[in-house]
Amino acid sequence: MQTREIIKTAIEEIQANNGRTGAITDGSQIVRDLGFTSLDVAELVAVLEMELEVDPFSNGVSLMDVRTYGEFCAVYENARLKQA
Repeated sequence: MQTREIIKTAIEEIQANNGRTGAITDGSQIVRDLGFTSLDVAELVAVLEMELEVDPFSNGVSLMDVRTYGEFCAVYENARLKQA
């Protein structure tokens, strides 16, 4: 499964667990558009670290600068490339 698909699936699972839905596009803001709380974002980061086996936020990327689905994808794709 590709990085983008893994991230989208993780977002959809967290949304479903919290009774939320919403179309996910590159411009979708995780908090504002998809209704994530800070705990949801923390869960997302933890799930992605396990699934993708990389933590881009330990290498100087600030979570506060990552707001959209597209930005999450770019950060994780770049981290995976650096890891390879």
